[in-house]
Amino acid sequence: MARARRFLVVVALAAAGCTLVTEFWTQDEGTPVQSFGPPSGYQRSGFGAVVAAAEEDLGADGGPTTLVAASAGLGSATETYHWATSDGLQSDPHLLGLCSPLGDPVDDVDPETWGTCEDSGTGAALLWIPSFRFPGDPVDCAGALLVGQPLAAEFDAGRVAVLCPQTERTFGLDRGSTGSAHFGRALALVPASGGPLVAVGAVGAVWVSDGPLAPATTFATTAVAGVNTDSFGLVLAGGATADDQGYLAVGASTVGQVDPRPSRIVLLRTDPLSADPDMFRAAACLEDVPQSPLGSALLAHDFDGDGNDELVYRSGVPDVRIADGAAIEALAGLGGDPTPCGFDAPAGAPLVCPTSDEFGVACSDEFGAALAAGDINLDGRDELLVGDPGATVAGAGRAGAVHIFENDGTGWERTGALFDASPESGARMGTSIAVAPVRGRPEPFVGSAGSGEVFVFYCSGLAGDKPREPDPLSPGHRLDDRCMGQ
Repeated sequence: MARARRFLVVVALAAAGCTLVTEFWTQDEGTPVQSFGPPSGYQRSGFGAVVAAAEEDLGADGGPTTLVAASAGLGSATETYHWATSDGLQSDPHLLGLCSPLGDPVDDVDPETWGTCEDSGTGAALLWIPSFRFPGDPVDCAGALLVGQPLAAEFDAGRVAVLCPQTERTFGLDRGSTGSAHFGRALALVPASGGPLVAVGAVGAVWVSDGPLAPATTFATTAVAGVNTDSFGLVLAGGATADDQGYLAVGASTVGQVDPRPSRIVLLRTDPLSADPDMFRAAACLEDVPQSPLGSALLAHDFDGDGNDELVYRSGVPDVRIADGAAIEALAGLGGDPTPCGFDAPAGAPLVCPTSDEFGVACSDEFGAALAAGDINLDGRDELLVGDPGATVAGAGRAGAVHIFENDGTGWERTGALFDASPESGARMGTSIAVAPVRGRPEPFVGSAGSGEVFVFYCSGLAGDKPREPDPLSPGHRLDDRCMGQ
């Protein structure tokens, strides 16, 4: 739960004069940082372990709306929020919680098959999608939430719940065929011509929808013979390519497991010359020693503007690498076994957290546990945000932080950090990160699973983080009035 005694600081700026972070329901546009915990009665610790955020246009009445979802991970209720609209922050953003059974009405699902939150594994993965047409509805639900429930159904086959927060309608999707268990452990969108595809991770396999998500969607599996670890499919990232086919990166890290096999990242692409040109197949992979964190965190994002998303991945202890998106686009999905791994896309030097305790943050071996990107200081270049939930802040162990890296055209450099000005040991800020526009400005939503909170940083403190033009929808305000020093 959010604690009223807490200030927060962003980068090296002092928090003097900032509004105190109070309980969840208090919202204040003048507050540069806010935190919120789960609603009262939440049944699990670790809220903020999974966070998803997106801006979707909800139509004439709602307009551009920032949607947020958070859970405590596998087996926990998912809470949803209308965080902001074009008119400003919402004073009461909480919409509803989703558990199992999903609630009323539940479409095409026997509620008894869902069990409890723990039984179904609700909250394992969260993903906002642009729209979903529920059966019998004349129009799409804009801004639908996918919730992974990998323990639902018989024999833990798994299922993905689709929720429309506006109407409270729900729908259950499964893979529709036999195969790997725990369908719903991970979720990702794969940009492609004709609309984004949905990738769903399972234990040892990944499934990709045959088109934009719909009630009758079927999923095709991609199991890779040479990468048959149980961790394959638990971390996903879907990337755009200039040829509009997209790619899917699948993590298979054996970190923390008693498994002698290497950790890998497998890259899946379609092969337009095959008999089934829409099927994603293994094209290449990256490999490291057993128990390496390689592939335990993935992000696809276009940093150089060439239409190909670079692949950002946790590669070692503690470092992060960025693989060139154009080299990934050049791959063709050949299928079969991509090992031995031979993908040598230009990745440059690893992004390593400095050891100088700059900004008062000492990095940990968990550097890179969460990854996100966005132009959070409005300088026209997207920053890379790297979560480090094990970081020590002002002497508080595992208080956690988010490191900010910028590329000035000559290379990447850490230029700031987001952290708590009154850090608490074990808070683990940076467990998860999502970036979404709030009133036109990308803002970080940072999960702090140790303290059970999500923090929203409205001002990065980076160079160039300054007000823009007046807000035409709110006379007397500027679009960046949430920054410090306003």
